[in-house]
Amino acid sequence: MVVPGVKGIGMQLDSRDLDAGNMLLVAKTSRLYLSFFRRSNRLISYDLGTRSIIKEVAAPRHVDRMAFLEQTNEVLLVDPTRSRLARFDADTLEAKGYIDAIFGVRSIAIDTHRNLLFCGSLATGEVAILDLATFKVLRRVYLGPWLRTIEVDSARGVAYVSSTGALFELQYANLR
Repeated sequence: MVVPGVKGIGMQLDSRDLDAGNMLLVAKTSRLYLSFFRRSNRLISYDLGTRSIIKEVAAPRHVDRMAFLEQTNEVLLVDPTRSRLARFDADTLEAKGYIDAIFGVRSIAIDTHRNLLFCGSLATGEVAILDLATFKVLRRVYLGPWLRTIEVDSARGVAYVSSTGALFELQYANLR
């Protein structure tokens, strides 16, 4: 809904029949990445400045959350049915392989200061902490059922993890 007399609030930027399931903003490039859980298996790079699709490629079916890995300029897509993360070059959307994750991985987050990748499992209730240099699991922590979203506070070494009916605080700064 557009509020009359209030510029920019609720303004429609584009109108396309995309039905994207997830969206990732990389602010420094003004790009949005769109992925799809239902009806489509693709990854789209969208330019906010020109309001145009830059690139569109095939992606695994039923992908879930995404993250941007700045060190390698990659978009990571969660592939829960195969318990892995699909890697794509952020500029070209060229497929760069996979990172093995934990069973039922649904959510991810990155701590760039400590070079850590967090994977939350919808199926097992665990969070796995991976070393971004090796992609090896450093630690697995059970929190509770139906994990949904992970947000990292790098400065404090704390991850906040939501689930159905609960919010968890995972203090990971000293878990290595």
